[in-house]
Amino acid sequence: MPSELLDRVRDVLCDVLSPMVEHDGGKLYLVDLSDDGVKLHLAGTYGGCPGTPIAIEQVLLPPLQRVAPALDVEITCGWRVPEGAELLAVKA
Repeated sequence: MPSELLDRVRDVLCDVLSPMVEHDGGKLYLVDLSDDGVKLHLAGTYGGCPGTPIAIEQVLLPPLQRVAPALDVEITCGWRVPEGAELLAVKA
């Protein structure tokens, strides 16, 4: 994946998705971003919410797919955050 595409994906994660998730009481973590795709983890209110799969499909995936339609996206959720994951927090 070209570096400018990786930069655009990171921009969507930081500028669009992270603020939405944080506003809803959740936390969005970047586990991995590489040529193979992106791995994300949801925690906070998304950790055990039965509505999380719907939020993933209808809210989180569409912006990423608009930027990079062929991007392989893996999103996990739960209270335990994968080791080495980076919290994508809204900048103050």
